[in-house]
Order: sequence, then C-alpha cells, then structure tokens
Amino acid sequence: NNIPLSDLGGKLVLYGLQYDLVSVAGAAKLKKDIQVKGGFSLVVVDTAAMNFGEGNENDNADVARFLNNLKQIAEECDCHVLAIHHTGHA
Repeated sequence: NNIPLSDLGGKLVLYGLQYDLVSVAGAAKLKKDIQVKGGFSLVVVDTAAMNFGEGNENDNADVARFLNNLKQIAEECDCHVLAIHHTGHA
C-alpha cells in the first residue's frame, strides 16, 4: 500500500543535497547539517554515487573512507544511515 506524504505528519523531510562523503570535510558538513536540523532517526544517502565526490567507487580505500564516514555520522548524530547503491544491469 502506498502512504501519501501528507499522512506522515512532518515525520519525513526530503533534502536534495549532495556531499562528498569520501572526504572528511564533506562528512563533517553532513554531520553539521544533521545536528543543526536535528532529530533524525534515519538519514538516507541517495545515491551513494552522487555523494562520492572525487572518490572512485572501484577503489577499496575510497569505499572504506566512505563507509567509515557514514559510520561516524551514524554514531555522532545518533541515527541510522542508509546508502542506496544501484548495480549495473550487465
């Protein structure tokens, strides 16, 4: 069943922002934005590729930085972080 956004009563907030979550500075900006807006239980990064900045999704070191930054955001902002990734159709 589909739930109309109006039925969520302000429990869902959508922001069309992009961050370089591979970098410490980009992750710090997202943490600050979450803390300023406050009270989120779940932060969805949609898509991971759009928030990967200059990083390379095929480089293990960049992926590790990205995931470590998401983990730090979750811990410091007391929320869950979900990153959406689309795989190829080959």
